[in-house]
Amino acid sequence: MAQHISVRVAWHDHGWDGTVCQNPGDNNSCLRLKNISENRDDTFEKSVCGQCMTYNEEKLPCIAESSAFMSNCDLVRTTVHPYKQSNKSSHGHFLPTDIVYPAYSFVTKPFAWMMLKNIDKK
Repeated sequence: MAQHISVRVAWHDHGWDGTVCQNPGDNNSCLRLKNISENRDDTFEKSVCGQCMTYNEEKLPCIAESSAFMSNCDLVRTTVHPYKQSNKSSHGHFLPTDIVYPAYSFVTKPFAWMMLKNIDKK
């Protein structure tokens, strides 16, 4: 029986409350985490800073890194399986999938994906 769980979440400057960071361009966590840094749109995020993430899920890669785990509303984001492009023979048929992030929930990822040596790999 599990007695403890640790979950990495991307830093959020307003308490992981389901809003876009107040100063998204200054969030070092978002610059260091590959999924966020490669897919973020600073211009868009600055235009919606402090606003609720709802209805902007497709444009906010930090949601997939649990940046809204204290949000009081569900968030929905369409996700493409990470192996779809790299293993087309076995996963190429996978379709984009709507992932529902229920209120007050977080996403877990394999521990090895979070290792510091893997964070900066591009």
